[in-house]
Amino acid sequence: MLLLVVTHEDIEKLYHHYTLIDPSAATSGVPVSHLLVALPGAKENPLARRIMECFDENGDRSVDFEEFVNGLAVFSSRGRKQDKIKCKKGVV
Repeated sequence: MLLLVVTHEDIEKLYHHYTLIDPSAATSGVPVSHLLVALPGAKENPLARRIMECFDENGDRSVDFEEFVNGLAVFSSRGRKQDKIKCKKGVV
């Protein structure tokens, strides 16, 4: 699990955007295929599906909010180098 210093407001904004991808996300997670359609430029990126699958930490083919936050954190400037390397190895 990644730990970042974020505010309550940051989490609320992220959650709002997460539930916009799929309104049922709050209870069931967002299917990986929905994330691919919702994220700008993802459909054109040949590695996008693999990146989204890396977000899916438990392999259930959906991304719950915690997995979503953890996945985005890897790409954050505040993300840990070891997590970036781990993700890179999973994508290529």
